[in-house]
Amino acid sequence: YDEQMRSRMDWLRNYTFEDDIRLATIEEIDQLSAQIKKSAAEDGKMEKKVTRMLMGKEKIRIEKLWSEENLEK
Repeated sequence: YDEQMRSRMDWLRNYTFEDDIRLATIEEIDQLSAQIKKSAAEDGKMEKKVTRMLMGKEKIRIEKLWSEENLEK
């Protein structure tokens, strides 16, 4: 698969919750997720792997946001 896809995959693999703060909005992350999924869909085999990875990252992000909100209470 192409170089652009590879760099997106690398970004996703190294993505941390702290990157959320650096990225302006959740919409931006959603856009990136959609881009990665679109590229992966063209590959077929990559799609499942990427979707699993994105779901895992999303779950962690939501859990962290949730626990931080609850800590404030």
